[in-house]
Amino acid sequence: INLAADLGKPALVLGQTLGPDLTPEDRARLSQALSRVALLGLRGDASMQLAGALGVPATRLLAQVDDAWSLDARPSTAARDVAARLRAPWIAVTLAPLAGVPGDGLAAMRALAEQLGALARELDAGLVFLPHWHPPPGIESDGVVARRLMGLLDPAVPVTIAPVL
Repeated sequence: INLAADLGKPALVLGQTLGPDLTPEDRARLSQALSRVALLGLRGDASMQLAGALGVPATRLLAQVDDAWSLDARPSTAARDVAARLRAPWIAVTLAPLAGVPGDGLAAMRALAEQLGALARELDAGLVFLPHWHPPPGIESDGVVARRLMGLLDPAVPVTIAPVL
């Protein structure tokens, strides 16, 4: 948002949910960034109210439904194929790239792998990574992060990665 504004380009932020739990630092940072958006599309009344409380003018707010609203209610064949390969129970994991993590993020990834492995063993469950987007070239996706994390997991933990559905 700030980079776009600094370059004189309008920033459109669409399909978002804000909050609900923000620290005072989060609120200040979010308020500063959102003050520069040309349009902010939000899902849900609570997000709309929070944006207003953060100082975003109502003229820049757009109420939206979740992006998944228009998806077919029937599972895709890819989803059925993944589900057929899984043993029950399983834990669904969706990650975002670890922006803002100090260094290369390896320590955070190792800690996350240890915690997910412990949870899977405790529940006698497998892990299913569910990437949810195809990024443009040069951008690290959640699928890349999932594969990196899978390489750090205890090999005894059953794990699979689903295609982007």
